[in-house]
Amino acid sequence: MLVTTTFSERVRSQLRDEVLDAASATVSADGWAALRMQAVADQVGISRRTLYYEFGNKSGLAEALVLRITERFLDGVRDAMAEAGDLAAGWEAAVLSALRAAEVDPVLSTVLTGAAREDFLPLLTSEGTQVIDYATMR
Repeated sequence: MLVTTTFSERVRSQLRDEVLDAASATVSADGWAALRMQAVADQVGISRRTLYYEFGNKSGLAEALVLRITERFLDGVRDAMAEAGDLAAGWEAAVLSALRAAEVDPVLSTVLTGAAREDFLPLLTSEGTQVIDYATMR
């Protein structure tokens, strides 16, 4: 088996996922304004400096979180549509995929239902250029 990533790349990827999971849990429970970089670092077991090195700042963490949610959402919609037999069935499958994804991801749920808190909404709209560009590309 040919491994195309290095050990350090795999560890970094796993660390990013753990950080994003912790950030997502905080945002889901308390909103974006309540998220503190030090608390996320403590929860994951890394230094705040490491967290800032990886994401730059709180906005960088938010961007990474929203991009991950967008990627997972779009992957689910794409897969659901690809498995359907025709266009109408594809649209139905895509909507069901979105609803199921929202059931398991509270942050995605707030975005899809329009219940996003004021502090998180700009990350998806006026400050969401990278997310919009990524979704458009997909």
